[in-house]
Amino acid sequence: MATVSEMLQAFRSVRDRIKFVALTGGPCGGKSKFLLEATRLLEVHGYKVILVPELARELIAAGFDPRQGPWKNHSGFQKQLLLATLEKKYRYLQLLLEMDLSAYKGVVFLCDRGYMDGAAYVGKVQFEAILQEAGLNPASALDFYDLVVHLVTAAHGKEEFYVNDPERPETPEQARRLDDATVAAWLGHMHHQIVDNSTDFEGKINNALRALRRTLNMPTTDEIEPKFIVTNFSPALIPQGAECFQIRQTYLDIPGKTGIECRVRAKSTAHGDSFYYTEKVPTNVPGKRHESEPQISKEEYLGLKVAHTFKDTQEIVKTRYKFPYGSYVCELDLYQGILEGLVILEIEVKTVEEMKTVPKPPQFDLVDVTGDHRFLNRGLAEIGRPSELADLLKATLVA
Repeated sequence: MATVSEMLQAFRSVRDRIKFVALTGGPCGGKSKFLLEATRLLEVHGYKVILVPELARELIAAGFDPRQGPWKNHSGFQKQLLLATLEKKYRYLQLLLEMDLSAYKGVVFLCDRGYMDGAAYVGKVQFEAILQEAGLNPASALDFYDLVVHLVTAAHGKEEFYVNDPERPETPEQARRLDDATVAAWLGHMHHQIVDNSTDFEGKINNALRALRRTLNMPTTDEIEPKFIVTNFSPALIPQGAECFQIRQTYLDIPGKTGIECRVRAKSTAHGDSFYYTEKVPTNVPGKRHESEPQISKEEYLGLKVAHTFKDTQEIVKTRYKFPYGSYVCELDLYQGILEGLVILEIEVKTVEEMKTVPKPPQFDLVDVTGDHRFLNRGLAEIGRPSELADLLKATLVA
């Protein structure tokens, strides 16, 4: 049997050919329906789909219920579930490599639950200890997936549709707590899409499918992010539990990509670094762009920086705080270096219509700069741009 290190290396070797999608959320969120519709969508578009089932249900049905029985400690079940999930994905990968996939556009692993889900049951600190004991770096476990889709439990806002079963007997209140804890477990992920119950069930599934299309750069893929300058920032306003990490962005000039914004990004946490290549294609709708952002290796990241850094641009360095607000994910960016003092809040919404009504965290005083090219990271990266903004920053930012 392969070691954990060998399994992780095997997954890293196929990242350019295979996408990994984690489907998560509290009980009774619609995962089964999403998996069915996602499989249909992907197969129609020429993808080979690998369905990775939720192993917790299998273990509980076999007699290993973590809520009862003579367990030596509370973390034992989560550690074995983590290893079993990794081993199953690895075995599926080995089977896949035995196949001729030349007729497929790509391969997508649709995973019912993801590694970080365990943190919702034992707490994030204890779960990070479990990860390390199992030989997994917490940052690697978080960034293993290209996309995390969180389907909010029906117990949040659609209680009349909430049902449970013998393997998942949670009350609506327990379901809500687990749902909130699961959101918190995944907050540091770069592509964490929370899909709430504000629409009917069909609309909910379509919103989740939209996130999948975006990850695979399929038609109708989009990025919609209202953007605001925060004029009253102080550290005390950052919500408790917000995930914090540092981002370094470098813009690229790549032959054949005229009109497309290309960049590489390094994300640094206490547990390690991860690297991404991004392409953003503009549309005629303010604040909306088509985006794809696959994870790449450190070597690829450094190679692109050396070969293609855009002339007359500076590297963007910022500290990001990521936190939920209702069913939305907010990103609070504190810029550093020559942009010191600039604080920008972005809120990812699902439709252009939502941009007009999206709720905003009330502790922040905000100036809407959605669609203002001066406040796009690409604009801020241009040499000389910060000095051009000096008067505006003085007028809006509170010292």
